[in-house]
Amino acid sequence: MAYSWADRVAVLNEGQISDQGETTAVLDNRTLLARAHLKPPLLLELAQALGAGRNGVPLPRTRAALLTLLRERLPNSDPSIPDIGVPG
Repeated sequence: MAYSWADRVAVLNEGQISDQGETTAVLDNRTLLARAHLKPPLLLELAQALGAGRNGVPLPRTRAALLTLLRERLPNSDPSIPDIGVPG
């Protein structure tokens, strides 16, 4: 989804633009997405569940940044587990 790379997005619903703007702001609008029969990006949901976006913790917008956040938040995570080599 565009969450990882787009600076701005638009949500279409029934052929009309329902909203457009900064990526995180638009894709975090649960009411808007529900009306368009969409769900927020999994990266965004997981990051928010881990506390990102609050208290100065930036929202990760890539897979690699989310993995870093997970490693920081999970006390028993194994730092030696390598990334699987998928970009982003």
